[in-house]
Amino acid sequence: MGEKTTIAWCDHTFNPWRGCAKVSTGCEHCYAELQARRNPAVFGTWGPDGVRVPASERAWKQLESWDRRAAINDDTESVFVGSMCDVFEERDDLDPLRVRLCDTIARTDALQYLLLTKRPEHVTPTVRRACDTLCKLFFEDPEHWADPLKLPNVWIGTSVEDQRSADSRGPDSYHLGDMGMKTFLSVEPLVGRISLSMPPVACAGARCVIIGGESGPRARPCHVEWIERIVQQCDAADADVFVKQFGRRPLWNGKPLRLKDKKGGDWDEWPDELEHLRRRELPW
Repeated sequence: MGEKTTIAWCDHTFNPWRGCAKVSTGCEHCYAELQARRNPAVFGTWGPDGVRVPASERAWKQLESWDRRAAINDDTESVFVGSMCDVFEERDDLDPLRVRLCDTIARTDALQYLLLTKRPEHVTPTVRRACDTLCKLFFEDPEHWADPLKLPNVWIGTSVEDQRSADSRGPDSYHLGDMGMKTFLSVEPLVGRISLSMPPVACAGARCVIIGGESGPRARPCHVEWIERIVQQCDAADADVFVKQFGRRPLWNGKPLRLKDKKGGDWDEWPDELEHLRRRELPW
C-alpha cells in the first residue's frame, strides 16, 4: 500500500492481501516474491498454497482518505490494485477480502481503481461470488451489485509478456470489454515479440496499452523494435499507449542501448530517433 509510488501510470498502490502464485514466464523475476522471501510475515509466501497476508485496517482507511481528498480537490487519483497479489486468484479463502474490496470501490467513487491480473478468465466468477455475498449481507435488491466491475471508477487490466500469454489471455480480456467493462493491457515485462493486431487478440479491445521492458538485476533483453510495433498496433486500434520504460537491458537495432536509468524509463535519455515513443497517454 502506498501513499506515493514510483509506478508511473498510477498515483497509489493498494493490496487487499499480499502473496501470489506464478502463472507464466512474466512472473519469473517477480519483485514482490523477492520481498516476500525476505519478510514473509508481512508480504506473504508464494505458491498456490502459500500464505496470503491481509491488508491492515490502516491500509483500508487510507483508501477512504484518498477518496475524500480527491473529492474535495475535484481531482482524479488512480489506485493500482494488485502490485503484490492478484485480486482474481481463484482461492475461496480470499473471497471475504474481495467482498470488502468491491464494497470499498463502490463507496470511494472519487478514485479510479486499476485492477491488474494475469487471470482474466477468473474475473467474472470470483467477483460474482463476492457480489452474491454482498447482496445476502447488505441488500434486499439482488440487482444492486449485479455489475460491480462496470462501475465508472473501475478498470480491469490484463498483464501479458510474450505472444503465448497474449494469445491465451487476450480473448478473455476482450470478452470482459465486450461485456461492458473498461479494460487495459499491461505489456510488462515485455520479453518477446508480440502481435496484438492479429485475431484473436486485436489489442484485446483495450482502451489503453502500457508497455515496459523488464527491470532488475536479472532482467531479460527488450528490443525497442518490439515496443515500436506495439505502439503502431495501438494507433491502428485507436487505443491510448503508455510507453513506461525500455527496461534494464534494452536493445536497439540489435545493439545494447546504454542508458543511465536502470529501468530505462527516463525518456530524456532516449535517442532523438526514438522521440515517437515518448508516449504516455492514460484514459483515466
